[in-house]
Amino acid sequence: MKTQESDPRRRSVADMRPTSGPTGDGPGPITKRAVVDVYQRLAPFYDATFGRFIATRYHRHLAEVVTASGAGQVLEIGVGTGLSLQHYAAETNVVGIDLCPNMLRKARRRVDRGVTARVRLLLADGERLPFADESYGIVVLFFVMSVTPSPAAILEEVVRVLRPNGQVLMVNHFSGVKGLGWIERRFEPLAHRLGFRSRLPIDEVLGHPQLRHEQVRCLWPIGFFRLVRLRKNSFLLT
Repeated sequence: MKTQESDPRRRSVADMRPTSGPTGDGPGPITKRAVVDVYQRLAPFYDATFGRFIATRYHRHLAEVVTASGAGQVLEIGVGTGLSLQHYAAETNVVGIDLCPNMLRKARRRVDRGVTARVRLLLADGERLPFADESYGIVVLFFVMSVTPSPAAILEEVVRVLRPNGQVLMVNHFSGVKGLGWIERRFEPLAHRLGFRSRLPIDEVLGHPQLRHEQVRCLWPIGFFRLVRLRKNSFLLT
């Protein structure tokens, strides 16, 4: 796997934080500053709250999909506290990135305690990945697309580092869950404070011309989250 550790796209967390207003570095009301600040505060409690009751339910399943694919090089964007890392098979090479130092610190402690996969962790921005083109066979994103200012920018980077015919696996909340529209609208104005977009149309991740979608499946609870499987075309579309 080729990496570009000196690539200028890999910046410090301070560089990732915008200095402009609430919409400074993305098309929506969320900023990297909000995301980093929120998860810096949540890091001590994440595993015992959201991680315990929601996240771990899906990590094992997607790790099994990764293993079955036979992909040797896996990139996990938004690795967080590393809850998924214990589920990857021993022969898997996993690079996990996150832009929140406190979350990444917990992930490093988890790796130090022992995981079977070969894991490398980096502080990096999913919208500016510090890797060479076509470096990975699978890119995994757990609960990431709603906490990035620009889902389109992440997808562009995913396509760039993904090998032809490589897979994208994501679990995320997308707007349009029956009966929950009023909740999504209620939280939408708070996106900058929460570091989370409550209204993200799934079309924003299904519309990339170099990615074809293979599966969209509603997950527990009540379809609030969806599993999305995409595959990069083996030929260039123009």
